Amino acid sequence: MIAHPDRQFDPGLRGAWLIPITVVVAYIAGFIALGPGLGLANWAVLILLGVANILLAFFGDSFFCRPVNSWKVILYFFLQTAICIVVQYIGRGNFWLMLMPLASTAATILSRWATAVYFAILLAAFLVPLNLHDAGNITQNGLIFGCALVFVWIFTEVSVRDQQARREVERLARELEDANARLRESAAQAEELARSRERNRLAREIHDSLGHYLTVVNVQLEAARALLENKGWKEESPDLYAALEKAQTLTRSGLADVRRSVAALRTDPMGDKSFREAVKALIEENREAGLMVNLRMEGAGRNAPPQTELALYRILQEALTNVRKHARASRVDVALDFRGAMARLEVVDNGVGLSQPEDGDEKFGLRGIRERVEMLRGTMAIADNPGGGVRLTVELPVEKTDAVL
Repeated sequence: MIAHPDRQFDPGLRGAWLIPITVVVAYIAGFIALGPGLGLANWAVLILLGVANILLAFFGDSFFCRPVNSWKVILYFFLQTAICIVVQYIGRGNFWLMLMPLASTAATILSRWATAVYFAILLAAFLVPLNLHDAGNITQNGLIFGCALVFVWIFTEVSVRDQQARREVERLARELEDANARLRESAAQAEELARSRERNRLAREIHDSLGHYLTVVNVQLEAARALLENKGWKEESPDLYAALEKAQTLTRSGLADVRRSVAALRTDPMGDKSFREAVKALIEENREAGLMVNLRMEGAGRNAPPQTELALYRILQEALTNVRKHARASRVDVALDFRGAMARLEVVDNGVGLSQPEDGDEKFGLRGIRERVEMLRGTMAIADNPGGGVRLTVELPVEKTDAVL
């Protein structure tokens, strides 16, 4: 095999300007040795051949040597060697430096036996023209030129191996980076699984303990009211009956909150529904609870990352819960817009605004919304609405994110 199987021709290995610099140095040395006595016509031919050598090195390698093809490589070296032989002959053996870049290129892309054969050709290309003009120093000059070729071969081999080592290090670094990315992804998935399990455990605990006790209390209060009615004590103790009725109403409200909390803790509150369907179901649930909610949704058909859709659903759920608990509002306007680079959610109520003292539950709810927004690198703004009530605005990126909710 002529071309080396594990190497590709890379001009950067020998430097993009190695051949033109070497050619210029060779021509300067040749002019010092020969001077104007060589003749204007000979110098014109030498200059043209030098330009051809440089152009072939700059532009011919992309055609002949990339990708490495044995027959194209042979053609490339044949043309370059022919040019150098003619230059050597006209220049009376004083342009031998032009052969050194060819030796380096051969040691770069040829197999070892092909490199040895080509070096013998280069030695002949140096000695034959020199012998035609000066046969006396042929042995000494041959030894010097042969040592130069060996030095170029060794130096090039070291450079090639150094470059291969750097490429191997870069490859390993890329593989390590990919492995780290996969590890981070696996860690995020493991963390999400742990969070999901913990949320499900808390949901079961709330449902089985607090939900059970509130259900029992509601049944007992219902029994107490029925007992008062059956004994005819309702008219005799109206205050007691009213207190029982209020306690039962509060118990039912607490049960409803427990159900909502359990639903919020579930891993996938939307279930098998699409985002649009889940939002409409959430809006309808709040309407049934007595809150007039107007929904406007634009661009929801666009595919957003599941993390973004889940975060928007949770934020809207929490915002509507806060409105019911604290805002004393009768109307809420909800706007969802997916048309831009950021998904935008706007919730505006006609309640009492932010001037009221916030209790712990509301603060916790708003903090949860802010944490979700920050994890997805979004923005959140909440302020009093000029027309009364509160305006909550959230923007989340629509592109894929690695955040885990």
